[in-house]
Amino acid sequence: MKPYQGTTVYFRLLDLSDAEFILNLRLDPKNSVNLSPTDSSLDKQISWMQDYKAREAKGQEFYYIIHRRDKGLPIGTIRIYDFDIRKSSFSWGSWILNKDKTISAALESCIFIFDKGFYEFGFYHNHGNIVKTNTKVIRFHKKLGIEIVDEDERLVYNSYPRQIYEQNRDRLLELIRLSAETG
Repeated sequence: MKPYQGTTVYFRLLDLSDAEFILNLRLDPKNSVNLSPTDSSLDKQISWMQDYKAREAKGQEFYYIIHRRDKGLPIGTIRIYDFDIRKSSFSWGSWILNKDKTISAALESCIFIFDKGFYEFGFYHNHGNIVKTNTKVIRFHKKLGIEIVDEDERLVYNSYPRQIYEQNRDRLLELIRLSAETG
């Protein structure tokens, strides 16, 4: 199956020219509360991205910029990483959407990343964690069918088998279609 390409958004691998956009997303007070600490230095952001590009070249992780289809405007980021071949599992994160997002951008970016992990890369499981205070994202994950399997003082840990995703995928695509129709 070809990975989902987006209805109201599209995805492209980041390049170094995206450093300022990413840094601004990560430093925005609305976003930073649920992210790992970010240095405000553009030079450090570029350095991190250069290291990332080396990991990308080795097939270890992939970091995407999310754009609106109608305006071509960058609206967010999403990354797939932590490939565990022994467990046939992947993780994803660095998921940030700004105020210019489309109504279905969150759902579309999830389908894109799950299709990448399950179909393009051939994994059978998704594992991850979410900062406990990020209750909006935890609720969103639960609506997708992602199960919370553990927690500690700071994080909840989740699990999403490919089989469950496949049971939910058509319903999720229908939600995107309906939201595109209603605007």
